[in-house]
Amino acid sequence: MPTFLRSTLGQISLCSLVASLVILPALYTGQFSLAVIAMTVLSLAILLFTRPLYALLAYVMLIPFEELAVFVALGTPTRLAGMLFFATYLFHRRFQIKLGAMPMVAWLWLGWVTLSLMWSPTLRWDYYFQLVQLFLATLLIADYVSREPKRMNTILTGYTLSALVIALFGIYNFFSNVGNVSGFSFESRTSGISGQGVETFAFSLIPAFLTVFHRVIYGRGRLRWLYLLPLLVFALGMILSGTRGSWVATLGAIFLVYLPRLKARHYLIILAAVGLGVGIASQIPVISEFARFRASSALSSGGEGRIAIWQVSWQMFLNAPVTGIGWRMGEFEMSVQDLERTRYSITWTSDGGRFKPRVAHNIYLQTLLELGIIGFVLFMFWLVPLVTAPLYKDPELRELWLVSLAIFAAMLVGGLTNPEFHKKYYWFALALPQGLRYYWLLKQSRQETKTPHNQTIYQPTTKVLPSSR
Repeated sequence: MPTFLRSTLGQISLCSLVASLVILPALYTGQFSLAVIAMTVLSLAILLFTRPLYALLAYVMLIPFEELAVFVALGTPTRLAGMLFFATYLFHRRFQIKLGAMPMVAWLWLGWVTLSLMWSPTLRWDYYFQLVQLFLATLLIADYVSREPKRMNTILTGYTLSALVIALFGIYNFFSNVGNVSGFSFESRTSGISGQGVETFAFSLIPAFLTVFHRVIYGRGRLRWLYLLPLLVFALGMILSGTRGSWVATLGAIFLVYLPRLKARHYLIILAAVGLGVGIASQIPVISEFARFRASSALSSGGEGRIAIWQVSWQMFLNAPVTGIGWRMGEFEMSVQDLERTRYSITWTSDGGRFKPRVAHNIYLQTLLELGIIGFVLFMFWLVPLVTAPLYKDPELRELWLVSLAIFAAMLVGGLTNPEFHKKYYWFALALPQGLRYYWLLKQSRQETKTPHNQTIYQPTTKVLPSSR
């Protein structure tokens, strides 16, 4: 019997045993419905625990559904899946993790964040522990990718399928609500589930969009054309979210990563996809009208709101340029006095009529503000080698590197207008190229130290001249 079948039967048997241990007492006490729920959750947890890839896929596929539910004292389903992935991966690796999967400068950056708690006006341990969890999740995903880089396609496929579901929800919500309002407004923007921000919805679709875009461009045979439909779904979801930062981020990634490396036939494929999308949108006027509404509002305001936030954040940075004001303090320490020192006369108030601080809406300015010049330098020394590594020259990693770099580049471009540090999709996008780069570094190191088995060692010979008689 094949090993895979034996392992699968073993997993089913173990889950059935646990299920029976739960359901038999429940039948005796009459709590059948509760037992079915417990049996399902426990059996699924055991199944996911059998292989790290299963647990990783569960974590990754729940990222677009981050705001689906919040359990008391447990957090979101994504957090629970992340904890399960921690336990599964550490157990299967026997707690032997390659800490080098995250470079030394990344650890120094985390250490500086920790030190910043010493001078933070307010200690927000919940935000700090959230960062530590995201950092450790990134470490484990990068370590997994560095061990099995080809599994990255499976991981991205799982994420794409999950994002496709949330994108369809968002599109359905838009068309369900558009008939209930007269004209377009900020409330016309859509998201996938209740409680999910439109920015989170849009940016969580970017990794899936670029994954499908890569497969349309580099796919073989007729299979590539099957990806056009989900590509249009993701594009429509981002458009209807009204999140212009996600539009710029996606186009920026395509222009920076793909266009310089494409051939003429690839441009024809892109033109065909754009033409198909425009043709479909023209048949549904409400889509083009909403896109024009969001674009015109950006042109009319000139981005004044974002510029005002950046001006205020810059004034706050000047108060502590070296050390910063402390991790995640920017959204709590902004004051009316900081606002008055800018040339913008904008009043930001909450529902109660009091002044309400705002985040910097720029991950680079946020780093300067909260961690100072020292934290910003560490941050840039972490990111720059990651995006400039020449992995595209390696035939084994070229396509994996392109799609992972495009996803991360989109997050970096999107970070110019949106805060992403506390979002799981940002750290997921960071983990993929981080793991590939570490695999490449290990591969380069092995090639430099390896001695070929068939190497011929040259030994000079001495020619014996015949003796003269």
